[in-house]
Amino acid sequence: MGTQRRHTVTVRAVTIADVAAAARVSRATVSRVMNGVPTVNGEIADRVRTVVGELGYSPSDTARSLSLGQSKTVGVLVPDLSNPTFQQILQGFNSAAAADGYRILVTDSHEEVDDEAALVLDARNRTDAVLLCSPRMSEEQLAELLPTVKPAIVITREAHFQTEASVSADFIFGIRTVAEHLIALGHTRIAYLDGPAIRNSQTTLDTLFREVEMAYPGVTIRRVPCGSSLSDRYYAWDILKETTVTGVLAF
Repeated sequence: MGTQRRHTVTVRAVTIADVAAAARVSRATVSRVMNGVPTVNGEIADRVRTVVGELGYSPSDTARSLSLGQSKTVGVLVPDLSNPTFQQILQGFNSAAAADGYRILVTDSHEEVDDEAALVLDARNRTDAVLLCSPRMSEEQLAELLPTVKPAIVITREAHFQTEASVSADFIFGIRTVAEHLIALGHTRIAYLDGPAIRNSQTTLDTLFREVEMAYPGVTIRRVPCGSSLSDRYYAWDILKETTVTGVLAF
């Protein structure tokens, strides 16, 4: 019994050179028409667009980005993708970016402070702007980095220097509110599970807890070293169970 040989036909994608040849113009002219440059003669532009439709030409996003000097992409640095707070921020930012025709490129520093600057620089080289979500680097490092990656936005991190744009949350108000809630329930021995060792926030927290203890005599708030991931909270029990605290706050 004989066998039939199957023939595979490769269909070559239409290129900008094909459009240029069919429209009798240069590739540069086709590129200008596809990018909406208004200096192209109207009759020539119409001819190019007609040929594009007839041939079914679809320009490469990469080629277009190189031509325009834009990637239509924003880089985003997060310290820990497993943190649900950052997941919510990414979801909202991605929706906002998509509404303006942008995509996002996400990079995770895995809470490695020493890697953050290099990751941001690499992301900025591939994108039109960067968003630094709660960066862990020192304020001095952040102040030195931001001018080299503009445009840049810093969110969920207080920065005591001029930035192009920043969005911060009043986390001190939140922590104070929860602490006072525990105190109202009768708790006087409270533990706070620390997060990343960001110098400025550590000093601010020290001040906050002293103020709470002064405002509520008999209340003590003990800071317990802990990591930044959710699993770190689980292992923190080994420390907490040896204490006499009755209420716990966590980063």
